Amino acid sequence: MSTRQDSTAPAAAVARSRPRKRLELAEIGIRLLDEAHIAWQRAELDCEQALRAWYDGPPRSATELYLSYRAALDREHAAARDLERLWELARSGHEALATASKLPGDQSS
Repeated sequence: MSTRQDSTAPAAAVARSRPRKRLELAEIGIRLLDEAHIAWQRAELDCEQALRAWYDGPPRSATELYLSYRAALDREHAAARDLERLWELARSGHEALATASKLPGDQSS
């Protein structure tokens, strides 16, 4: 029985798993961006419908319809901020992965 361990075996396993992990991270990022985009589109549609209801609604309901529109507008702005933040994270993550793939000893490029 030998007590000496081969230190290259774990390093090789890590190098082989890097491309797969990067692909998985990219897939997660795409899914998150897609979900955020869908949420923003839904919020935008809700806002448009609330605006139309306020515009077309009876004068006696104007205050209630306006407040409904403003709430929908706030939700749309929040969804847009979330999408923008995820886009920035995805872009910086993409740049970090690209930089990491150019490091010496990386076999994935």
